Amino acid sequence: MALSMKLRSRICEVARELAAEIHAEERPEAVDTKRFAAIEDQACEVGDSITAALIAATAEDQARRAGSSETACCPRCQREGKRTDPEPRVLATRRGVVAWQEPAYYCRHCRQAFFPSVSRVGD
Repeated sequence: MALSMKLRSRICEVARELAAEIHAEERPEAVDTKRFAAIEDQACEVGDSITAALIAATAEDQARRAGSSETACCPRCQREGKRTDPEPRVLATRRGVVAWQEPAYYCRHCRQAFFPSVSRVGD
């Protein structure tokens, strides 16, 4: 995915805000003498946190849209299943652990829980 110039500009803006917030918590002399490796480590930690949060937010949004209906077609018998309580999902990604609520449905005929098959979250 190629990022738009507008999005790149927004990322730089957020990065400056985060840097200011991080450095506000540190002593001024610590910021002035920080080694580049420490700056890089800190930036990687922030970047991983942002990435995990972005993945979780996107998966949560997909799940919300996929589970917006009160009923869904059972993948086994093709009968109508009713929405039940969402199931927690937790995945370890390359950038950290992400979690969201996956919409769940129950088929009374098959007596099994299932997840919507039309819009599979994260695929």
